[in-house]
Amino acid sequence: MKNHFETVLKIFGNETIAKNMIYDAAVYIDENEVPVSRKSKIYFVEVDSKLYPTKYLLDVAVLLSKKSKVSDRIDQNSIEANRFFENLGFITLYKPELGDIQDEEYVSEKEGNQVLKIHKSRVGWAPPTI
Repeated sequence: MKNHFETVLKIFGNETIAKNMIYDAAVYIDENEVPVSRKSKIYFVEVDSKLYPTKYLLDVAVLLSKKSKVSDRIDQNSIEANRFFENLGFITLYKPELGDIQDEEYVSEKEGNQVLKIHKSRVGWAPPTI
């Protein structure tokens, strides 16, 4: 997952620019809301005491850094996105009421174009409204 961090960081240039773009992306999301198709029920990052879906926030930050109107999503999973934010010093959450994902196990195995992803989950949890 370190390769993911380095790959995405290259898009921004350095950590300071990445952090600034993340704050700008949070403002953009506050003004435009999260599209229904991009809402998360599980993975979040905290920015200025607000929670944002990790993958969508990172996609918006990349989009804003490129100053492009066409969104090129980063090839990533939610845990990679969370780890990216953690490496920059942000707090990430796995189902906010349950705490962080430090002990979360992730297994990925590629077979051609298919990807097997295994995530732990708990029953009876209701997602927060963002």
